[in-house]
Amino acid sequence: MQQISGLSEVMDKYDHFFIDVWGVIYDGVRLAPDMVGTFQKMEEAGKSWAFVSNTPRVPSFLEKIFTAVDAPEKIYKDRLLTAGGSTRKSLLERLDEPCYIMARHEAGGLLDGLTLNTVDSPEKASYMLNSIATGNQEYMTYFSKVMETGLERDIPMVCANPDLEVVHDGTLYTCAGHFAQLYEDNGGTVEWHGKPFVPIYNWGWEVLGKPDKSRICMIGDSLRTDVTGAKNFGIDCIWNLDGTTAHLSAEEAEAKAAEKGLHPAHIMRGFSW
Repeated sequence: MQQISGLSEVMDKYDHFFIDVWGVIYDGVRLAPDMVGTFQKMEEAGKSWAFVSNTPRVPSFLEKIFTAVDAPEKIYKDRLLTAGGSTRKSLLERLDEPCYIMARHEAGGLLDGLTLNTVDSPEKASYMLNSIATGNQEYMTYFSKVMETGLERDIPMVCANPDLEVVHDGTLYTCAGHFAQLYEDNGGTVEWHGKPFVPIYNWGWEVLGKPDKSRICMIGDSLRTDVTGAKNFGIDCIWNLDGTTAHLSAEEAEAKAAEKGLHPAHIMRGFSW
């Protein structure tokens, strides 16, 4: 695992990049300081990229976030792939099935325009939709009770965000993946959307034009989703020690990766050229 200070050091190895959003180029409020200049350099070098995010928001909602923080449109236009977008495709195939929505509110366009057959309790559902992000202990307790009911009745869960946690403006929030993992660990059935699962990478591969995988590299801050997802898809990864992993030293990161049998090609801190 080679430590690098910027992407210019690997431009001879890779032509295409999958790039995480939260924890790499965005912290929930502001863009990474060197983001715009870095993408300008990548474009000048003839590189292509797609953003692959585990947000439960759909790509069009993510576009609004980029617009709000004044990101140049050419950086993100037609390059956004999200777990929410993947989830929405699944929901379109089950509009008539009774659905219990676990989220506190509709997440970023995920349900816009969908006529789901929603029910007011998990007992009435044939599946549960999980797009949770919370730091509230009361909600944590409530969702735990909902999952108990789901397990008792063998109700499958659709998870719209496999992340366990996310940093938003310096605050750590528990994500849908935390609850979905607990549900699965206790015998529940989970339909996962997003990283580290191969379908979202196949989607990104198509967006990039199905290039040689040896020339593609994933950039992300999560060992569980980004580094593992890259391994599952058969591509290299730059593990960015930022976001949820900003506290790790390079030595600690290497040890953690080795414990999981993971070997990212490079580690980097921050997103820069």
